[in-house]
This record gives sequence, C-alpha cells and structure tokens, in this order.
Amino acid sequence: HLFFGIAIDEKAREIILLSKMLLLPVYGIAVLGHLRQHTRNITNYYSFTEKIILRWLRFLVWSFLIIWTIAAVSQLLFAYGQLEIPQYGGQFTNLALGLFVLAIGYFGIRQTTIFFPAHLIEASGGTPMVLTRKEEGNDQQEKEEETGIDETEQLDRSQYLQLLQFMETEKPFLDGQLTIFKLATQIEMPPHRISKLINSYGKVNFFDFVNRYRIEEIKDKIHQKVHRQQTLLAIALDCGFNSKASFNRAFKKWTGKTPREYIQGENPLDFLNN
Repeated sequence: HLFFGIAIDEKAREIILLSKMLLLPVYGIAVLGHLRQHTRNITNYYSFTEKIILRWLRFLVWSFLIIWTIAAVSQLLFAYGQLEIPQYGGQFTNLALGLFVLAIGYFGIRQTTIFFPAHLIEASGGTPMVLTRKEEGNDQQEKEEETGIDETEQLDRSQYLQLLQFMETEKPFLDGQLTIFKLATQIEMPPHRISKLINSYGKVNFFDFVNRYRIEEIKDKIHQKVHRQQTLLAIALDCGFNSKASFNRAFKKWTGKTPREYIQGENPLDFLNN
C-alpha cells in the first residue's frame, strides 16, 4: 500500500486509519466545547441571541458525529464481524456526506455576520473594545492602588447608579439589537466597566440585565391596558424582543408566569386574543 507515495505495510496502514477515526470525533467534541463557551460569552455582550447563537453549527457538528459513528461501526462490523455490509457501509456514508455538504452550504448562505460592529473595531484600532480577564484585572488593580479600595467601591456604586438611571430614562433596551458596545458608546463608559458593574451589583449578565428592563416595560404597558389595543407580540417587539419565543422565555424567568397567566392575574376579566 502507498500512503502519500510512501510504501507502508498493512499494520502501519491500520494504525493510520485508526488514528484518523479517533481524531475526527476529538475535533467534533472540541468544536462543541467551543460552541458552549460561545453561548456563555454572547450573554455577556448581547441582549439577544437570535442568529448569533449558532444552533445551526451545533446541528452540523452533531450530524457529522452521527455520520462518523455509523461509518466507524460499519467498518468495524465488516472487519471483525460476520455481517456483510455493501461497500463497508459506504453507500449510506457517501449519501449522508453529500447531504452534509449541502447543509453546510445552506446554513452558510443564511448565516449573517456576527462579528463586532465595524465602527467599534475601527475606534479601537482594529480590535474589539473588550479587555481580557487579565487586562481587566490589571486595570482594576491599578485603580485600587491609585485611589484606595474605599474610594474605588464608592466610584463603582456611583457608576452603577449612573447606569441604572440611564437605562430608566433613555431606555436603550428598546433597541432589539442592543449590545454592550452600543450601550458603552451611548453612556460613554468602557464595555468591560459596564460588564463588571452588572456582574458585581446586578448579579446577572448583560443579556439578563437588559431583558429584565424589557419585561418591566411590558408589565407597565399591561398595567396601562395597552394589550387591549395591541397583541402581546407587538408589545414585546416594541420593547426590544426579536421573537415570541425569546419574549416568553424571559417573561417566565422574571415573573414566574406566562404572559397570559400574568395578565389574567392582573385583570381576571380580560379575554385576550393574543
């Protein structure tokens, strides 16, 4: 047998094939790990997850792992078992891989850009306006050394109150595409600073911080009977949500009730067409 033009014996060939079989699922599992990390990261920077959570990529990776499993089992059954499988299971594998490639093309065409906004990248000299954990820690340590812990705590509280006041008066959460970078530009505060204040004092990530304001805005509209003139979905879209599913999840999380249950509790005689 030849491998890249080099003659190899049967034993070496089996080792190479086995290595290839083992490496593929390792790569797949590693990608799934990165996707889980991505899901956690976007909640620190985005107030929405639609089109950026990469469910399609997770679907492709799992599809690939399933195809690999079937192909590997087919090969093993043919090599060490008594089961006769046409082309070592290659007919199914080739068909599945063909569909897999088509799926990559389909999802790739539909995928929108999820990189940081261009104007923020340019403003930061070609890199996103985000500090790493190490840099953020160094920045905080230097500030504490310069001002003292008590003064730093006072500054933190003052800036957090400033952030809360800005959210209540300017209502940036009504923007369905709000990111921590947009908010940083509006309030003139570094993104990592906003993130630290939200985590430290609000005990939530950016995603939950913003969506809680959206839910409170919706509750105010319900109390004002706006739902009698508009559907709940229309109200949710006006308040910054991008889909009915994301609205329902957030509402249930922050109120413990579905939107319909909440309205019926507030106005038992209301009959909604939502």
